[in-house]
Amino acid sequence: MAEKKEDFRSTSEKIYIMENKIIQPSEFKGEVTSDSTVVLSPEEYGDTTYEDMLNMYSRMDKIRKLSERFLKEEKITGTEKKAAEEAAKNIEKVAKEHSALEIEEAKAEKPPIEPEIEMPAVPAPEEKVPEYPEKEVVVPKIVKPPEIKEEKPPIEPVAPLEEITAKDLPYIASHKLPILPDYSLLSVDPDKFAEERFREIIQKTSKEVPKMNKKEIKSRMLELTKQLFREKSSAKREEIKREIVSLKEMLSSPLKGAKKPKLKDILIGEQEIEFFNSRREFESLVRKEIRRLRKEFYEVADKIPKEDTENMRKAVSLMTADFNEIKKQASDNAEKISEFFINAHSAMLELASKEEKIRTEKEIEKIKQYCPAEMSITRRVFSDYADGIIEKASYDTGISADENLKPLYQAYDMSEEQLLNYLQSHLSKKYGEYEQNRITKQEALVYALMKISEEKGLSNELLKKYFSSVIK
Repeated sequence: MAEKKEDFRSTSEKIYIMENKIIQPSEFKGEVTSDSTVVLSPEEYGDTTYEDMLNMYSRMDKIRKLSERFLKEEKITGTEKKAAEEAAKNIEKVAKEHSALEIEEAKAEKPPIEPEIEMPAVPAPEEKVPEYPEKEVVVPKIVKPPEIKEEKPPIEPVAPLEEITAKDLPYIASHKLPILPDYSLLSVDPDKFAEERFREIIQKTSKEVPKMNKKEIKSRMLELTKQLFREKSSAKREEIKREIVSLKEMLSSPLKGAKKPKLKDILIGEQEIEFFNSRREFESLVRKEIRRLRKEFYEVADKIPKEDTENMRKAVSLMTADFNEIKKQASDNAEKISEFFINAHSAMLELASKEEKIRTEKEIEKIKQYCPAEMSITRRVFSDYADGIIEKASYDTGISADENLKPLYQAYDMSEEQLLNYLQSHLSKKYGEYEQNRITKQEALVYALMKISEEKGLSNELLKKYFSSVIK
């Protein structure tokens, strides 16, 4: 008993000593980190969009399909096939020899077979099939349904279509040829116009030219060019263009600093701008009248039934006469405009020769050649344009449908805006000339029509016929 107490006492003392030696836990002051085993949002896919994921998937799918091709058995041909057959025969021969040896060894090691005890055969129980009494099959008689005669309603005679007479269509009944609106300049005296314009230009150029070096001139030209693109007023745009022209003259001077341009050079620059603007305004006036006549014709054609070919032919014939009349009047007015500017601009140069005592014979001769040539282009461009509209109208109404002209019909289906957009994308050089006022809008439209017809397969012969004004 005493020994047990001693053991207990010694054990409790040891426990007490151990408890006193225990170090109390303290908070860990370092940084606690743990490595993530799964990355849910990898950085390399952080900016990946849904479309990027689809592209990656399709790319991996292509790689998988391509790799499957290499895993498929390749076809063996020629010498490879013979080598494969010989190898197969050798393998088969070795396999037979090996199997024969195995059979002999198996026979040698096989224990004797004990005789099988035959069990007496137990007869299988006979299944009794129940007998059913035979029944007579009664076939029902087929009764034909009575024939029902459908009474068809009497066919009422269709009332004939009301015939449209010429009296119902004022366009046909009382048709009058169109008259092209007068161009304002044709009612002005060319000599009086020349004197007024000459004094106006003298007044503008009489101002002192500020002293500017080449760097300042280039800077001013750049500023004016930007202003020209922003300006919407046509009058203000012309003033900006005139100033740019005068600055170009100053820049081309070999002397340093500013130089007052010659009056003759200023006049020629002004006359070129003035003539081009007048030609553009005249073409706009003719184009507006053509649009009006075209719209009027199609409104009438919509009222005429397709079966009424007689009235449709009359309408097409009258529309053709209208366009031929507009072509004639436009040609006459173009010639008058040419004569007007020859007289007016020649008079301005003669006034300049008296003012500064200079010779202007060469410049006057150039004007006499330049104005008729430019107005001749206007006449021919409108002639081609009108002929194409007439052909398109004949096709739309079913009066004539030449299969060879289908590309032309498709081109004339497009609006003016669409034609200019097409010109910009397919004939950018010509579109640049149009933007730089080197060709008019009407020329640009005919160039676009020609290019579309050519690309759609119009023959060279027909291209020359319908676009002679722009094909050289």
